[in-house]
Amino acid sequence: MWAAAPTCSAVAAKRVDAGPSLVDVFGEQAKYGVHAVAELWKELPEFTYQGSYASDQAIAQKRDLLVRTLAAHARLYRFISGPDSKDAFMRAYAAAIKQADPAQAEMQWSFAQQAGAYATGLVLSEERLHYMQELNVETGVQKSVLPFERVADMSLAQDAIKLLG
Repeated sequence: MWAAAPTCSAVAAKRVDAGPSLVDVFGEQAKYGVHAVAELWKELPEFTYQGSYASDQAIAQKRDLLVRTLAAHARLYRFISGPDSKDAFMRAYAAAIKQADPAQAEMQWSFAQQAGAYATGLVLSEERLHYMQELNVETGVQKSVLPFERVADMSLAQDAIKLLG
């Protein structure tokens, strides 16, 4: 079984009042003595939790491989988010995690069934990327907001979607 996220552990120990946690804690809030203040994927739908990055050189030299990899990711997220994926998910979870807890696997799969829990598309909008850059500037991670065309090439994602049919 996965251990509770460090932030969740700190909340449960009352060292901090609030903080994010991993998905594995969401279905077992009572066990850890915590409760969700917000479901971030619902409260902040414009926030991008995970992105895919590649260098200009990799895009130029391995474009087809990157497009096919993106298509595979999209296909996987679409499958996992669908109700017909449960048996395959449970088997894969048990194979990947030694001494897997079936209840934890069930919770992880159930989480994936919530609308918006995982993005099933690949293309980020200019507005969404602008929002993320503004957050980066506000928190000091980035000096200024850059033009969309300088930081993103959605043509790979668009080509990957075409492969999905």
